[in-house]
Amino acid sequence: MERFELIIILSLLAGLMFVLGWVGSLVQTKFFQKTDDQKIIKRLNRQINKAQHHHEELLAHLTQQEQYWQEEIEKLKAENNDYLKTHRFYQDKIFELEQKLRDSGY
Repeated sequence: MERFELIIILSLLAGLMFVLGWVGSLVQTKFFQKTDDQKIIKRLNRQINKAQHHHEELLAHLTQQEQYWQEEIEKLKAENNDYLKTHRFYQDKIFELEQKLRDSGY
């Protein structure tokens, strides 16, 4: 009888160890999965923050460039207007001189 009881007790202990090992592996898997997920989330958040910072820098740079080019365009428009005025002035002078030449008989 003792031998039979010992076999039953050892079988129950082996079953209990199996169940405890199985539960432990489930708990460990869930714990490490959460840890891995948290690491992935942290890494993604860092990448998002870097991308946002880079985006802000690019936006500031492009805004600065846009302002610079708008100023350059305004300068060129003013220069162009000056050239057009000068061109018209000289065209009028040439027309007057040609008219005088025609009137004088040339």
